[in-house]
Amino acid sequence: MVQEKSPFAAGFLSADLFYGGAWQPLGADLDQEGVSVAHGASSEGSAADVSTLAFKVTNSAGKYSPRNPASPLYGLVGRNTPARASVALGAPWLDLTAPGSRATTPDVTNLDIVGDIDIRWWGARDSWNAAADLISKWSTTGNQRSWLLRAEADGTLCLFWSANGTIVLEARSVVPVPDWAGRIALRVIMDVNDGAAGRVIAFQYADALSLAVAPDTASWTPLGDPIVQAGTTSIFNSTAAMTLGREPTSAASNTPQRVYGWSVRNGIGGAQVARSEALASALPLGTGFTVTGETFTVTGGSVTNRHTLAVCEVAEWPMSWETKGAESVLTSVGAAGVRRRLGQGAEAVESVLYRAISAVSDSSVKAYWPMEDGTESTAFGPAIGSQPALRGSAVSPAAYDAFRGSAPLPTLGTGSIRGVVDQHPNTGELQVRWVQWTPSAGVAGDYALMRVEFTGGTISAIDLRINSSGQVGVFGYNQDNVEILGSTYVAGSVESSSRRFSLEINQAGAQVFWRRSSLQAGETIGDTYGQLFTGVNALGRVKQVRFNPGLRDFADFAVGHLTVGNQITELFDGVEADILVGHIGEEAGTRLSRLVSEHTDSPITVRGRGTAALGEQQEETLLDLLAESAAADGGMLHDDAQNLGLRYRSLRSMGSQPAVTIPYTDNLVLPFQPTDDDALTRNRVTVARPNGSSFTAEITEGPMSTASTTATPPGVGVYDESLTLNLHTDDLVERTAWWRAHVGTWDEGRYPVLGVDLAHPLLLADPVLTRDLLSLTPGGRLVITDPPPWLPPTDVDVLVMGIRIEVTPMHVRLQWACVPARPYRVAYWNAGHRYSGAGTVTAGALSTSATAIPVTVPYGVTWTHADGDYDITIGGEVMTVTAVVGNTLTVTRAVNSVVKAHSAGAAVALDKPSFYSR
Repeated sequence: MVQEKSPFAAGFLSADLFYGGAWQPLGADLDQEGVSVAHGASSEGSAADVSTLAFKVTNSAGKYSPRNPASPLYGLVGRNTPARASVALGAPWLDLTAPGSRATTPDVTNLDIVGDIDIRWWGARDSWNAAADLISKWSTTGNQRSWLLRAEADGTLCLFWSANGTIVLEARSVVPVPDWAGRIALRVIMDVNDGAAGRVIAFQYADALSLAVAPDTASWTPLGDPIVQAGTTSIFNSTAAMTLGREPTSAASNTPQRVYGWSVRNGIGGAQVARSEALASALPLGTGFTVTGETFTVTGGSVTNRHTLAVCEVAEWPMSWETKGAESVLTSVGAAGVRRRLGQGAEAVESVLYRAISAVSDSSVKAYWPMEDGTESTAFGPAIGSQPALRGSAVSPAAYDAFRGSAPLPTLGTGSIRGVVDQHPNTGELQVRWVQWTPSAGVAGDYALMRVEFTGGTISAIDLRINSSGQVGVFGYNQDNVEILGSTYVAGSVESSSRRFSLEINQAGAQVFWRRSSLQAGETIGDTYGQLFTGVNALGRVKQVRFNPGLRDFADFAVGHLTVGNQITELFDGVEADILVGHIGEEAGTRLSRLVSEHTDSPITVRGRGTAALGEQQEETLLDLLAESAAADGGMLHDDAQNLGLRYRSLRSMGSQPAVTIPYTDNLVLPFQPTDDDALTRNRVTVARPNGSSFTAEITEGPMSTASTTATPPGVGVYDESLTLNLHTDDLVERTAWWRAHVGTWDEGRYPVLGVDLAHPLLLADPVLTRDLLSLTPGGRLVITDPPPWLPPTDVDVLVMGIRIEVTPMHVRLQWACVPARPYRVAYWNAGHRYSGAGTVTAGALSTSATAIPVTVPYGVTWTHADGDYDITIGGEVMTVTAVVGNTLTVTRAVNSVVKAHSAGAAVALDKPSFYSR
């Protein structure tokens, strides 16, 4: 028997386990059956599943049996041991993943550009929401600054330069890189003397990454208007090395980046003095690499073509064997993404206030009682430390549930709540804080709402009192119970308000000052009032706090989240205001990042800016909160294939993105089976938000409308969808309903599953395409051009929602779960996007050779040629409009190789219209 030779290089597939502080390769222990990986959604229209990684290892000696004391891995591997799989295929890149990683080449004469400059960089970053140096000739050491191109945290690009090596000049792009930006080409050009006593800096981008082969063929799009600055300039001729990645003295955080190529030119479009056409020659990696005569030293990075397919945690280690015994013993390694672990036995996330206050417990807060206990509670337990519980008498636990940012809190009525504070260091500062709902009825007299009692020092007690006008005053007493402070009631009522109150006292020398502040929910600043204690020269510590010490009638007053601290912190810093309203209005991307950082040790990468504003954070499990945030924004949340973490791709980042393109060839794309059904059809969509309005968007016209199939013109009947999303405002509810109805009525055949085998000769011969296919992540776009003649004559254009990978010594099979991408063609101004006005029809019949097409347009619609040629479609035939006079379009026929006669009244529409985003 002759064994078939693998089309891939030896060792292309690797599987590793993490133990002993490092990744350890399985090597020959990996079974020849290979590995299986799954990411994202398993089918169209579904949410992302937990990522999985599966393979088998030879285990005849019990090496991979976690509880085998004879194994050299005993105590090193077991439940949730990290596992990963990777393949080395396709074109290489400079991988700058580690913090501070970079590649540098020494200064040479060619790099001594002092005038006009043209800098180009192309590659990929997981997110453009953090600052990162891209390429530079710059050093602060010895004032050797020439130029530096940086991506800023807001997505804009910034060019820094110096004319003398010391003084830094800069220009920033008017707009940020597009939201879809993952892989992208970027360019900055600077005209140091525009002939009008100024200088001009222009930033551009391109979505075509063929630059590595032909750097001059890219079509560049401006990132806003060029920046014109007064005064001519020059670039300092420094001795600094040219650097790719983080400049060694930079303060930029530098998230991971893949560098596919670069070009530096002396003059705008001038001669290249640094370029990367031969990056592939850098493999295999030594201590550096050389391209086009430039020798680079790599620090913390590598030149590689190894793609990490999955990083997961081993959930199980089952063994199996055949009758032939030890030689057949295999252990099946089943690993899963971190979402599996995060969802095991998960309890509801604490309230926003509980979480925020607990987070500072090791610094300023020495005692904390949330008071979120249930309706049957007789005491309110502490959240930190060993404090005794608060004791309540005749109060109503969990009776008030309208305080945003908190679970239900007790109301006082005529009862009281008392708590003893454990001894803590006396720092000369004291702070007592709580939240309070004051009803509109207020109180009937002048009552003490709270008493704070002290031990040691001159002060015995402080009362915070509320009068019948809803005004607040502070009164203090000495050890003989003599009033030593009688403040005036501060103007302004606190009735009908939810507030965070703060009572602060500090000692400065022989003087003691007090201050009472409050911040109303929904506000960013509040009221504050304070003064010097008369006759007080020593501050003790808090020993006891009481609500309603006089047992007055405080009816529906609600109190909670009582803290005592020995350090005064700022109430009006914006953070308190945010948590007081349960983070209402927080963007989905921000909430996802915050929740993950607060509740896990895993990272999250967020791609896309301007995510949807959310309603208040609820008390749900962590995974439910994450899923709720993603659903409200309409994006994709899934396990990270590169790390034990999470990734989120916003809805905006999936719109109008560039595609990985595959030209159709027989048997290259398998499976390749179109489906024309109603699986994703939704033409009447109702969206509601908690405690807000609902809105129903219904598509009543067109072939996918709710009109009956027997109507004229016909529709498809009603396809309902109803959902509740945690959105901040009612206008977002309406916009979301219309967006979902738009996507749900897209009239196009679908390709639920597409796939390729990277062992195909055409892909083996195209390393760049192989690299791009392996780099696709959920939410990315794939286009298959030149479909066979038995299919509609349009490209197959899809978004990849899920990925399945099967790797054996002979094959690397990729399969993608897909949805149509054309509904996500969201318009950007001045970027080749056009909106289509519905209702235009042909004014008469058209022969197969007619090139002048009279049309009838509805009121308010005008066809023009002012911004150049564009394509239209009539009856499936695509035509290019080359001129418009009145209501007559001059066209070039059969652009998609379809030509036929058309009847009067045939619909006329843009072939590739753009749409309003949600």
